[in-house]
Amino acid sequence: MSANPSQVQWPRRIDALRELQEQERQAKEMLRIATENRKRAQIDQRKASRSAITPERLQVLQAMCEGLCHKRIARKLGISLSTIKHHSHWWRKFSGATSHAQLGVWAVHKGHV
Repeated sequence: MSANPSQVQWPRRIDALRELQEQERQAKEMLRIATENRKRAQIDQRKASRSAITPERLQVLQAMCEGLCHKRIARKLGISLSTIKHHSHWWRKFSGATSHAQLGVWAVHKGHV
């Protein structure tokens, strides 16, 4: 008894379906890796911009070392109070200082002032 032609095609169709499923799995994995790499690159870019000593940050540091309070620094530089507080926090975190006095000593030691 010979095999029906439609019965012979089923194993080929199943193999083709399995191959398509494997290709889909590989494509999803490649997309996941590409997305992960893009996110990692964006995080690295943000970290680099956060770690940069900008001219504005230096102006804030110098004004802090002059003994000015945050409000006066904001008025003097024409920057919002929240930006001054952000820069102040950034400098303390960057230098490891826990107070403005420690930050001033650190700034002089490093030659920023």
